[in-house]
Amino acid sequence: MRSYTDWNCRLLHNMRDLTLRPEQAAEALRALRDRCGFRDIYLTPEYDCELESVPMFLLRQDHALRELRELLPQDCRVHAACCAVLRPGLSQTPALHRLRLPGTDCLPLRLPFLPDQPGIPQELNRLLYHSRYRLLLMSFDSYAAFYPPEALERLIALPHAVCQFGYQALVQPPMKKLLKALLSLRTPVLFGTGVNSLQKACHYEFDAYIRAASASFSESERETLFFRNSIPHIRS
Repeated sequence: MRSYTDWNCRLLHNMRDLTLRPEQAAEALRALRDRCGFRDIYLTPEYDCELESVPMFLLRQDHALRELRELLPQDCRVHAACCAVLRPGLSQTPALHRLRLPGTDCLPLRLPFLPDQPGIPQELNRLLYHSRYRLLLMSFDSYAAFYPPEALERLIALPHAVCQFGYQALVQPPMKKLLKALLSLRTPVLFGTGVNSLQKACHYEFDAYIRAASASFSESERETLFFRNSIPHIRS
């Protein structure tokens, strides 16, 4: 039986955007593994260039991950990742390359809920055309629900973008339509839970989301959405 991946799990304790204890995070991760059968879980705390340096963020992340792995069974595979908040000046942050999704050229990025905040379009343009990164747009379904149509169309048309959706998007008609559009554009899509608490981990309706995908997408489309996410490997 093939296993799915959680590309956006928010259960790494002791990071700025979360206040879980290690024991709570480990219990929640075990619940996700048991309920959803995830083989790999990517932990994605937020990085904010206005609050700290990349080395300081990675130091805290590494310490939290080591604590967490001591509490997890070996078959619960967790990976260090991140989600960089799009701020003016992010593209000039020293050591930004260290925040790429492991083994890829993708920079996970959290967009603002208001797309036209001062400096944001210019910074997005710099990351797109004047950096070595391919952008991984995290929680894309959240922005799709709020962005005006013209802003959403611009995002969908971004060259070489990768879009991350929550599994819950598979039961939402507007998001299913958007996923169909991304399939037609051959835009890689990654799915994640976005779970950030023990309660949500214990009640995550993964089976219902996968059943909804079976009803709405062909076998070939599901294969592409879930297992053929050909994101680019890191350049040598």
